Amino acid sequence: MEWRQIDTMMISKCIQYIENEINAGRLEASHFVPIPELKETRALMYYKAWRVRLVDRMMQEDDRSHSTNDTSDPTSELEADISYYKKVQEKERATRIEYDDY
Repeated sequence: MEWRQIDTMMISKCIQYIENEINAGRLEASHFVPIPELKETRALMYYKAWRVRLVDRMMQEDDRSHSTNDTSDPTSELEADISYYKKVQEKERATRIEYDDY
C-alpha cells in the first residue's frame, strides 16, 4: 500500500499533539512505550528517539512514493479512506450476521 501525503500530515499532527501533552505533564511517555516497568525518564528518551527516527522514515517513504511533480490531494485521499472504511464496516457486519444466525 502506497504511503500518502495525508498519512505524513496526520501522523505528524498526532506526534505533535502527544509531544505537547507530554511536555505539559498531561501524559507520560511511558504510556506510549510498550516496555513494562520502564522509568519515565528512560521512556521519554525512547519516545523522543523513536519520534526522530519515525519522522526520518516517513520522509524517506514519502520521497519514494512521490515524485517532484506530485499532485496528491489530501481531500481525495481522505475520501478514498472513507470508501475503504465503509467497505470494511460492511464486511464486518456481514461476518457478524453470519455468526449471529447460529
